[in-house]
Amino acid sequence: MTMLRVKYTPPPDLKPIRRSVVKPLSHHEILSLVGPFAAQDVHVDLGHSDRTERLLAFKPIAYEGDDPQESRIHARLYLENPEPDRFRLIRMLHHSAGAEASLYIDGDDPGAMLERVQAVNPGRQFRTCSGVLVARSYRLSTDTSVADPAPELTRAEASIGAIRLTLNARTGRGMPVELELSADDSNLPHLPQDLLAVLGWDWRPLRRIGRRWRGTLRVTRDEPARTDDTEAKLAHTVDHLAQTLARPPSQYHAHFSHRRWAVALRRALPLLTGLAVLAATPLIQLLDMGDRSLLRLIIFHAPPLLMVGMFMLKEMPNFEIPPLPRRLRDDAWVPLDGTPAIGDRGATATERPTGSQPSSRPRPKAIGPFISAVRNHVGRGLRALRTLRQQRKHKAKT
Repeated sequence: MTMLRVKYTPPPDLKPIRRSVVKPLSHHEILSLVGPFAAQDVHVDLGHSDRTERLLAFKPIAYEGDDPQESRIHARLYLENPEPDRFRLIRMLHHSAGAEASLYIDGDDPGAMLERVQAVNPGRQFRTCSGVLVARSYRLSTDTSVADPAPELTRAEASIGAIRLTLNARTGRGMPVELELSADDSNLPHLPQDLLAVLGWDWRPLRRIGRRWRGTLRVTRDEPARTDDTEAKLAHTVDHLAQTLARPPSQYHAHFSHRRWAVALRRALPLLTGLAVLAATPLIQLLDMGDRSLLRLIIFHAPPLLMVGMFMLKEMPNFEIPPLPRRLRDDAWVPLDGTPAIGDRGATATERPTGSQPSSRPRPKAIGPFISAVRNHVGRGLRALRTLRQQRKHKAKT
């Protein structure tokens, strides 16, 4: 008889629970924990449980109903008990299209936690925007001051053709959420930095980091309005990506020309503001200020005040000269249907280069010999000056 051990991998939006000394679950503890679940017709699956890690897995649950979206979802529950009277209940949802979403809650009463998890409709965690399935993961707050706290969005994922969009909402209270674009084959296309910024002020330009593009999205500060605002802007983002990436890249600049110039001006605002402050500094001499003037005090302490104010911002301003909006290359992104884009010359998606194309201009000749000649001339001149100085000193002595 062989023993099968299944390793449980938590979702990316779950932070690991701090553990002290891990003591394996005993049979008595398992029987006491599965009671509330068995009463709700949720049965433990010992084959997928891990007593050493104090993790209980339950048998899959198939949802049935009139909603076609919900009928395509299967769920599996996991109960973590790292310490006495400390639990985490996780519901992993698996969509027949291949998407996954999670819902979790921390607490000290597994029965009450199960009731709250089952009260959340699994169909809510999957939404379709412009034909794209969006998987959304949540957490249930344990705030007792609210009668029935709504689920809080922690993570969302969607695949638009070969490009994968990931949203991370666990960035801190009042902080913007993070957006990340990546490719399934790790061959990221040449996306424009203002691909999402053209949607409005709340969408920040994308920055390329390794094989991914990352940006931020400003949302409402506090829950539950934060989750509602994030969900609405996420749907708007997915609609925009699905419609934009379905068209040839050459149409992007023509369609968003005015918005792209507005984004470039917005990106230049921090630099323009700094230059304006420097340009206005000489005008201080034209002001008639007394020794005890409040304006004089403010101007004298303006540099440290500006520094403190900059660090108090949720987002640090980026001083840059933004690139001018230009027409995109024909291989700026991989089409959704996998066929070559217009002007591709028959190249497939995997054959498209990810780096910049070599320039057709002739390369300049090597300047090494020129530098060597200049160095030799300078050296000879210095030696001649040294010899002349020595001759003058010798004549002065004689």
